[in-house]
Amino acid sequence: MFSRAEILPYLGEGKEATIDEASGFLTTGGTCRVDIDGKTGFSATGLQLKEGQSFHHGVPEGTDPIDFGRNGWVYDGGASVEFTCRAPGKTTEVRLQVHGYLDSDNKADARPTHKALLRKYFDFAHRELNCRS
Repeated sequence: MFSRAEILPYLGEGKEATIDEASGFLTTGGTCRVDIDGKTGFSATGLQLKEGQSFHHGVPEGTDPIDFGRNGWVYDGGASVEFTCRAPGKTTEVRLQVHGYLDSDNKADARPTHKALLRKYFDFAHRELNCRS
């Protein structure tokens, strides 16, 4: 879903990369994580709840709202968004998150980068889950 070039700025220098990909993380919930020398560089999380259930949280401090989905925020370390997926025969509540710190002194790039990756994940999830709205 994400290209090597898209996550490379999160990974930094190191000797060994490990990818921990939860099987079916989009459909059942879980995290896909890329670690460098045992330290998490980038992660993407997907979680689904039954229709009508909600994710319990408030608005995190120091965040900026995003303009897609609902309850979407971007912050220095990542971004998250929620949406209702109405697929044929099933409706679920979905929450997506991306997390990581850019390996750069230029932190001004972080929020737009997180938002762009989350938007790509959001579009991917809609397609993969066959959401109609």
